[in-house]
Amino acid sequence: TATITNIILPLSINTFTVSGNIESVKASFQFESSELVCELKLERSTDRINFNIIETKTTWQGWSEGWFQFEDTDPLGGLSYYRVRIIHCDQEITFSKIVPLQLPKTNRFIVSSNELTYDVKENGLFELVNSMGQIVASKQLTEGSGSTSFTKPAKGIYFLRFRSIFEKKILIE
Repeated sequence: TATITNIILPLSINTFTVSGNIESVKASFQFESSELVCELKLERSTDRINFNIIETKTTWQGWSEGWFQFEDTDPLGGLSYYRVRIIHCDQEITFSKIVPLQLPKTNRFIVSSNELTYDVKENGLFELVNSMGQIVASKQLTEGSGSTSFTKPAKGIYFLRFRSIFEKKILIE
């Protein structure tokens, strides 16, 4: 004599897809759960180990099913990995599968006060140019990621130039 027992799985992920370009990445996630879900977090990694939170969706009532759209408005060039962290209302945590996404590499710069953080795909010259066209800071950068400091310029609007091809207007306060 055989006994059949029905077991309800706590979470069923129906779909998790990621697509986009260097401007924006969209992630779609659909699930059904026998336990209420109170929070969903889209996470991104470059190494499949260390993930950073990109967007969070929260409810106080809990979801038992749903279709959700996330957006990464500042995606990374190169290979990134996305997943959804699912936090049940009883604080149990589960994860979706990890989905890879390959985007073209681009030159990225962040200027904060007197520090430049960069990720460049080629060697080149970084220049900070004031509104009168004068170069107030310059550094030779090599391909890859890093940071460098320079003398803090006066408050004002500056242009960031890289290899005389890339130029971006910024405000330093």
